Amino acid sequence: MITATVAGQQKTVTGGWLSMPRIGIWTGYLELDGDAIPSGNIVATLAGVDMPCHIQRCELVEGLVKMSIVGGAGGMGKQAKAKHYRNPTVRHVVGDLARDAGEVLSASSPAAVLDIPLSYWTTLAGSPVHPMTTGTVVQLLADVVGGFSWRILYDGKLWLGRETWPTCPADVRIISQDVRNATMVVGSDVSGIWPGTTIVGRQIDHVQHEFGSTPRSTVTFAERHA
Repeated sequence: MITATVAGQQKTVTGGWLSMPRIGIWTGYLELDGDAIPSGNIVATLAGVDMPCHIQRCELVEGLVKMSIVGGAGGMGKQAKAKHYRNPTVRHVVGDLARDAGEVLSASSPAAVLDIPLSYWTTLAGSPVHPMTTGTVVQLLADVVGGFSWRILYDGKLWLGRETWPTCPADVRIISQDVRNATMVVGSDVSGIWPGTTIVGRQIDHVQHEFGSTPRSTVTFAERHA
């Protein structure tokens, strides 16, 4: 079951989905009963796990609140601030990017990556027509320092590091598999199915949770041709 805490009130989600990539920002669409249009930050709770997120768009249709959400505080899509650094560390640059965007750098980001030194770094803001978003700059930084991964975790914080592929903590209930497309449908009554983990010995690249009359989660594996 998934619920949403809006303005301190917990409401049951009647339909929608959450899309969680291994690299990037998780997004979602939720439908719930209501009589007002909320805005700002809320907390979605999936199988007992709190997932802080930000409302991007919302409308009220015949007593049903329909909202599009993004993980975290909604800052990864904002224009980055132009800055130039001499001899910074990755921690310094990504920490500034997160703070300026209103996001929080996860303490689980490995120090071995965050403490990598850079001779210099320039963050470009782009233009009003073609802004350089915070997410785009984080991706550039991840590529420059060694092809690392980054994502907004389920707890709403920004993570940057090297994949270690820990075992998924959930008790997975497999419904079906598609070997050709490297996907698996599992029961959505479990928690802990996150990208960057492994189930049945395979690495999870993306998870799509769907809610409604037949809740389920579709897992896409990283090694598509294994």
